[in-house]
Amino acid sequence: LAALAIRLGASRVRRVLAGAVLAAQPIWWLPIAYAAMPPLAEPDARDEVLLLCATAPLALLLLAPRRRLLLASAPCLMAALVGIVDVQQRTAARFPATDALDALFGPAAGTEVVESLAQCVRGPIGLHVPDPKKTFVFLLGGQLLWQRPDQPGQAPLHIEPMLEQELKVQQSTVEVASLPTVDGWSAQQWQLFTTCFAGYQPKVIVFGVPNDEAAVDSRTQAPRSSPAALTAILTKAADYAKEHSIRLVLFSEGGLEPNLYAALLRQREAGQVWVEAPAGAKADEISMLLGNAIAPLLR
Repeated sequence: LAALAIRLGASRVRRVLAGAVLAAQPIWWLPIAYAAMPPLAEPDARDEVLLLCATAPLALLLLAPRRRLLLASAPCLMAALVGIVDVQQRTAARFPATDALDALFGPAAGTEVVESLAQCVRGPIGLHVPDPKKTFVFLLGGQLLWQRPDQPGQAPLHIEPMLEQELKVQQSTVEVASLPTVDGWSAQQWQLFTTCFAGYQPKVIVFGVPNDEAAVDSRTQAPRSSPAALTAILTKAADYAKEHSIRLVLFSEGGLEPNLYAALLRQREAGQVWVEAPAGAKADEISMLLGNAIAPLLR
């Protein structure tokens, strides 16, 4: 670009502008060309070269003599457009639309995707990371289950730090973490835990079943769970816990759909610990109920 600018006799100002345009081009064509690329994916190197070759002539327009600017504009713009559209289509073919990320991390997960893949759990007080010196208790069920205001209109209180304080009275190494999904359900929570957080090797898993466990999924327009699906997931969790010497505690609160409630009853009859909170229970009440059930399991 510099050699061409000198050969064409372009002024210093035009050279600087052309260089700035060339350097700034990715700001506007990358989001368009790679719109279909999912988070953490890497673009194809050939596509990057193609985009550079297709869009570089736009910077050269600033070096062209004014009498040739109009004639040069049309082919340069056409080349850039063709290149961007071609890369956009190739990228869409490489990464077809899928709801796999939503199924694993929940809708609009944002930075939780990166943090989860790094085995980090963002809590209300700080970031949890695996540590063999700590005794972990994991809360599954979604943030809507583990956060609740004491009064309508108040900011929600987090059960996670409350429960941790309850358990630290008995064992100072206890650390409580809840999976980061806001609106979780059993299948999604179990898949997320086993995919990203099994490395924590928790001592206790609290498997919470929210009252909207079988809510209609906005993507599929079908219930996201059922009594049969819940039973299957809880059986998997029980087998996993037994295999890895983990204590499993089930949790629900009043108002659970009767057929889902019956699925939990069958688990209790099979010997699983089940903590049931009354409908509308406050955060400190739930923390106390869980603390009383979990404390003996940490000995």
